Amino acid sequence: MLFQTPALAIVLYFVVPIIGELATGLVPALQGVGGWINQSDAMTPLLENHMGATGWAKLATTLAFWLLLPLTLGVIRLLRREVK
Repeated sequence: MLFQTPALAIVLYFVVPIIGELATGLVPALQGVGGWINQSDAMTPLLENHMGATGWAKLATTLAFWLLLPLTLGVIRLLRREVK
């Protein structure tokens, strides 16, 4: 909902995680943050049945970042849009 064109949303869905991986790998200050917003790092303990409290917190943070944040911004954008 954040991006009104599906093509842009699909492209960004694949490109943004790659850029995030590169940024967290190349910039030492972002390496700690990468585990909290990287989908594969957050989902791996869930798939391997080794989830602890920190794993659940990382999963919740990742899902909020990748699902709730764009959904909330898209709804706000949609509600502020002029009716045609």
